[in-house]
Amino acid sequence: HPVTDDLRFSALVHKAILNGGGFFDVISASCQQVVKSYYDWQGTFSAIFIFSLQPGVFSDNLYCLTTFIMVFALTFSTYFFIDTIVSKLLKQKRIYSLFLSVFVLFFSIQFMYDKQQGLFWFNGSSYYTLFYAFALVFFAILIRLYLTKKTSNKIILFILSLIFAIILGGGNYSTALITSCIMFLVVLGLFLKKDKLFKWFLPSFVLLIGAFIISIVAPGNAVRGALLVGYNPIQAIVMSPIRMLMLIAEWTRLPQIAAFIFVTPLLYKMSKKTNLKFNHPFLVAVFSFLIFCTQITPPLYAMRGSGGAGRQVNIYYYAFYLFVMFNIFYICGWLNKKDGITLKANTFNFNKIALSISACLIILIGASALDSAFVQTSVGIINGSVQQYDKEYKEIIEMVKAGEPEIPEISTNPRFFHSLGFHTSWGINDTSSYFGVKPFKVKER
Repeated sequence: HPVTDDLRFSALVHKAILNGGGFFDVISASCQQVVKSYYDWQGTFSAIFIFSLQPGVFSDNLYCLTTFIMVFALTFSTYFFIDTIVSKLLKQKRIYSLFLSVFVLFFSIQFMYDKQQGLFWFNGSSYYTLFYAFALVFFAILIRLYLTKKTSNKIILFILSLIFAIILGGGNYSTALITSCIMFLVVLGLFLKKDKLFKWFLPSFVLLIGAFIISIVAPGNAVRGALLVGYNPIQAIVMSPIRMLMLIAEWTRLPQIAAFIFVTPLLYKMSKKTNLKFNHPFLVAVFSFLIFCTQITPPLYAMRGSGGAGRQVNIYYYAFYLFVMFNIFYICGWLNKKDGITLKANTFNFNKIALSISACLIILIGASALDSAFVQTSVGIINGSVQQYDKEYKEIIEMVKAGEPEIPEISTNPRFFHSLGFHTSWGINDTSSYFGVKPFKVKER
């Protein structure tokens, strides 16, 4: 069910729908919300546009689509990105794409850093998970644009790259920053190589940076920033690697270590079949880590010691698996190309190794299964807490709609669902504004 910021950012659209407004009225209301937030809260215009269209605004019964949207977006984008690199760029078998995608997605979804804010809350998950997915699709489109020879396909991919550039520039600052950094390096590389595709990539980079700047200079950012205390820019940059190393240490547990060992033989085999040069493993590892760390710089600048709320840390967590796999692949390629170190495939029985590691992996994942999304949600359904949450929510919202002066906060709240937020004045004001009633008081249940 929609809660807190879901209601705040979609109140104008909800009002338009209740008044019988059509498609253009809804879009107009969304644009009004973007303008309003731009001046009084934050400049992330494309994100706010999406916030205003949360599924529950059309019908509370549709809000459950949130989880399906986020899982689909993460699944599609991860596979599309990995498959573009593996089958299109590296010319490897498509089954490798599927295998690596399932590996990344299993850990990303089942052991997500914050399942509540990443799977079941539209406002929080769309701001980060959805825009992370957009970034993967954007880079996959650019790779395909680089590789394709057919002019008509080039034009289609070029137009899509421009659209995604604007969307990403107006999205969350972590994704916008890392995307901008990578795009700068790509465009610079094409320019220095005098590659004719430079002209196809430059417009999307310009639009990305332009949209990012429009988002950054929003008057609303100063309003929101006044409520927070952060590092200065230099401190934020210096602290980024430190904070990210702390998170990586937290995520690198026995199941993850076993999983990375499990995929190493495949990555080794893939690196052996490429003509790429792998001359600088140390420099690539350090540089890729610093690029990876740019994601955490914006929240450190805004909130000092915090790497962001759970919904934000989720995107670092998703990218963590891609980052580690990339470096394993590069190191394997370096070993393959280096004289005297190259490992012959027939030296090892990869099947036996994979079987042994699989057995260990299953045991380790089983030991940590209580923390998985599958187990947590299953328990919530079996013990009835999900059903009780649903019942209480509907009863409370009916009281809000009826204009009751005193409303109880929900008492049954599964750990993977978001509270109503009545414990804050914002939660009360957002709810009353959304339903068009006077602010209410909260009583103990």
